[in-house]
Amino acid sequence: MLVRAGEVEGALPGWSDNAHRLDVESAGKLDGPNRAWSRAAVECGLLSFAQSTACARVFAEQIAVELGFGTGAGIALWNVREGHTSSVWHVRIEGAAAALAVNVARDRIAGEELRRTSKVLKQIGDAWPDANIARVQTIADVQPPGLAEPVVVTHNEWIAEAFEIHRLPDGSLITVERFIADDDAPAYICRIRGRRLSEGECAQVDRDMAAFLTSGADHAVQLDINEGDLVWDGRRAVVVAIRSDSGG
Repeated sequence: MLVRAGEVEGALPGWSDNAHRLDVESAGKLDGPNRAWSRAAVECGLLSFAQSTACARVFAEQIAVELGFGTGAGIALWNVREGHTSSVWHVRIEGAAAALAVNVARDRIAGEELRRTSKVLKQIGDAWPDANIARVQTIADVQPPGLAEPVVVTHNEWIAEAFEIHRLPDGSLITVERFIADDDAPAYICRIRGRRLSEGECAQVDRDMAAFLTSGADHAVQLDINEGDLVWDGRRAVVVAIRSDSGG
């Protein structure tokens, strides 16, 4: 959708005002030229929040069966964040020892990126037993009823008690407790609530980033702290997403 948005942004202002309304029930209510956002979303396979939820639920049900809990296992889903590539879900399956993370690709092109980068992340994890990463367990496709095509999803290790790391304009690092949006423009983040990392913790983040980038050098791996690629688990930085130019 980002590619498509770039094509139409000049002629169709209002993406931030209409993005959250591009579901089946609301799309018809968009007035004037902004209805084209809905058409662009359909062309790109952009998921509404309800569709993303359905994908996460179907995938979690499949995982529950694979883990031996059957089709009737209780499943709790919590939406953690909306990234540029995927919607991230915290999933708890009744009876399972630990929670898991599920990434649901936001659209068709994002699905290609999610599949490619997840393969790279899995290759790094398989080759490096002590890697500071949220390990990729499964890369799959799901297609809940009502969706025209499959959606790329991944099952990743859930990093408990972790907070997203963000670099402030002055170069310091904080762990994010909450992103606070503008009351008049909910799509725009205006403040961050969090804890400033100590000098020692910042040095540890730098070491963890360097170690991971060295391990992923063959895959042309890149990290962007302010895109949510790293979280702090209390003792080290853990990689939860990557950028990679590798064909994987």
